[in-house]
Amino acid sequence: MAHGKYSNRLEELFCEYTGAKYATTVSNCTAGLHLSCLATGFGLGDEIIIPAQTHT
Repeated sequence: MAHGKYSNRLEELFCEYTGAKYATTVSNCTAGLHLSCLATGFGLGDEIIIPAQTHT
C-alpha cells in the first residue's frame, strides 16, 4: 500500500474510531507481523510463539 492521502485519512479515522494515539497501514499481513515484531523490540535469538495457522 502506498502512503498517500487515502491511507493517511484511513489512519486518522482509525485513530478517531479506536481512540488510539497512532495507526499505520501496511500492504499485507506479513508486513504487519514484521512491523509488530520490530515495534515490540524482538531481536535476533528471541523466541516468538505463534499459532500453527498463520498468514504466511
